[in-house]
Amino acid sequence: MRSGIAICTVVGIVVGALSPGVNDTSTAVMCIDFLTAILSQLAARQFPPSHRYDGGEQRVFAIVPTFANLPGDSFDQIRRNAAGNVAILTR
Repeated sequence: MRSGIAICTVVGIVVGALSPGVNDTSTAVMCIDFLTAILSQLAARQFPPSHRYDGGEQRVFAIVPTFANLPGDSFDQIRRNAAGNVAILTR
């Protein structure tokens, strides 16, 4: 799933921009906007089922992403790294 890679990449950029050595809030804000756009596109997407059947018999139980997990997975790490940064927390 390419969107998962894009989300991880954007979250990594935000966390890097928020690091004390870089401290680039404007880059972090732009990436949060981009992350929001990715998630809004994924909201309309149909995710694959976790149960796979063959001839009416369950063959596989796959661990697949769901949209319910993506916002939390995306923003929790950013929130932890943005402690005290009002611009990021309000975004």
